[in-house]
Parts: sequence; C-alpha cells; structure tokens
Amino acid sequence: MHWWCNQGISYSLSAVVCQGVDFGHCRQVSQSEETLFDACIRELREETRLKVPEPVLRGSFHSQHTFDDPYRSARGRTLTQAFYLQLKNDAKGLPKVKGGDDAAHAFWLPLAELDAKMMFEDHYAIITKMVGL
Repeated sequence: MHWWCNQGISYSLSAVVCQGVDFGHCRQVSQSEETLFDACIRELREETRLKVPEPVLRGSFHSQHTFDDPYRSARGRTLTQAFYLQLKNDAKGLPKVKGGDDAAHAFWLPLAELDAKMMFEDHYAIITKMVGL
C-alpha cells in the first residue's frame, strides 16, 4: 500500500491510493515528540483507517528514502521522507481501508494499474522508486 504522507505499504503487488482535500498543502506531519517513522505510522492509520496492528506495521518496514530535488514540486522547496512497508500476504485478502482525516477516499490499486497522469506531482516516481518498478 502506498501512501502520500509518503509512507508506503505494498501488499500482494497492490498499493493503497488516498485522494483527499489536504494533500496539495506543504505541511509538517511529524509532531515535536515523534520520529518521522512514528509520524508515518500514525498518519497511515489516520488517513486509511487501516486495521492492521501497529506492531505489524512497524515490523513490516522495508526501506526509506529522502526525495529532496529542489525542483520536484510546483509548491516550492519540498522535502519528502518516504517509508516503504511491505505487509505479508494473507489468505483473507487485502486489509480494508477507508479514507479518514484528510483523505476523502482510500482504496487498493494493483501496482500495474498505477497511472502517473492520475497522481499528484511526482508521487508516481516516488512509488516506482520505492518498490523498484
């Protein structure tokens, strides 16, 4: 599942896509007492209402990457710390997701169906780099 606070989770070659009203704003998502990884987990759960236990999410950490090209965003200088979490396949299927907090919608989308034209700025490039497509 991939995710715009630029946390990512993949599951069975699918990504979670969140569409919302607040994703175009430059904002600091980490609260002063949080690490960036803690903020990733919190935001992921808030925005997708993902019902995966927090210890499972933390144990699914795969990698992280900083996206810091000074010209990557029309919003001006934007730094993104992306996290990639990889959940184990489950015979029950994909965990349910639902838009919450700033996300109007959240849904699973097979990675093969990702379309750069339908994504905000460089988020397609972020996802493809993180999952190695």
